[in-house]
Amino acid sequence: MEKFKRFVTLISILSFFLFFFLYFSKSTIKIRELTKKIDIESEKRHVFFDLGANRGDTIEKFFNGKLIDMSQFPSVKWIIHAFEPNPVFKKKLIETKEKISAEKAEIFLNFETAAWIKNGSMDLYFDGSTNSEGTSLFKNHPAVKKDGALTVKTVDIAELINNYTEKDFVVVKIDIEGAEYDVLLHLISKNVFPKIDVVIIEFHKYMNKFKTSEDVFVQLFKLYNTKFINWYCIV
Repeated sequence: MEKFKRFVTLISILSFFLFFFLYFSKSTIKIRELTKKIDIESEKRHVFFDLGANRGDTIEKFFNGKLIDMSQFPSVKWIIHAFEPNPVFKKKLIETKEKISAEKAEIFLNFETAAWIKNGSMDLYFDGSTNSEGTSLFKNHPAVKKDGALTVKTVDIAELINNYTEKDFVVVKIDIEGAEYDVLLHLISKNVFPKIDVVIIEFHKYMNKFKTSEDVFVQLFKLYNTKFINWYCIV
């Protein structure tokens, strides 16, 4: 009888430990699943591509909430890729970068570099203004001089955007004096738009050599679920 009691006691103790083992194992699994979910969310990157960064005023407007509603991203650190082929704006761009805290953004300035459809180099043509602030990659742009061009680096912007995923939040602003048509068709052909959440464009209709209506692009953006913002509605 005494042995039986000891046996029952032992079984009770083992059952007790087994119950707690299973309970805490389930809890651990749930905690791990929750932690994994949080880690996945924390890996989401927020990126702004500024194609035609000029003097950096677009970057300032971006953080002032004039391009998108920044209240949706209260504690986000952005990754900024700015491209400006005109060397006149180098100093201003550096000053703009210095105004923005490192907690808000990591900013990559690409000087004398134009966003384009392939890696290489092209001539950059300047307008006739005193400071030569207006530029274009195209000699037939009505505002530029035909001589005095500067050779600048070009980058395949599709390759750079493809470094990110559909999980990331990507904003692209395009103000590149007529080159937007080539770039947009290139991004479409490379199936990049599924990764772009917001696209902000200034269309230069007089430079549209493809004769593709801007409305066609806008309809395509809708198909890709990419929000389109007309630059003229901001400036």
